Amino acid sequence: MGMHSTLFGPLKFSVLPQYLRPGELVGGNGLIEMGTFVSIILGQVAGTVLVNADDSRISIVLALLACALAGRPRRGRCRRRRRPPPRCR
Repeated sequence: MGMHSTLFGPLKFSVLPQYLRPGELVGGNGLIEMGTFVSIILGQVAGTVLVNADDSRISIVLALLACALAGRPRRGRCRRRRRPPPRCR
């Protein structure tokens, strides 16, 4: 997970200009950061509950599979704003 975060963490910030206007970037950055921290905390809590709930670990596998399947249809729903080509100086 550390390698995943290292490689894909900056990506979530690099796409913000494609979806937000310049005046919305600071707020969008804050929402991304907040979502990241809330996800980390909820993941720690859910992981602790799942590990303590079942000795066979099947509940962990089912929870991870459910999260993956829930996120699958939501990918690609965001539409990009058309941006003019950058000006060369």
